[in-house]
Amino acid sequence: MKLSRDEAYYILTNLDQFVAHFEKATSKKVTPGALQIIHEILTEVSFPSGPGSDNVH
Repeated sequence: MKLSRDEAYYILTNLDQFVAHFEKATSKKVTPGALQIIHEILTEVSFPSGPGSDNVH
């Protein structure tokens, strides 16, 4: 399944909530390294044009 730019942006802006839900549901912790990779992937999908992307404030 591929995330759309809007879906990735939504997850990125609510990442703390998604991680908390995952950790509670699975009883597993997301490591800082994994969180960094997830953040980088979501950022890349959310802002494909870099600073010129639509969602950049």
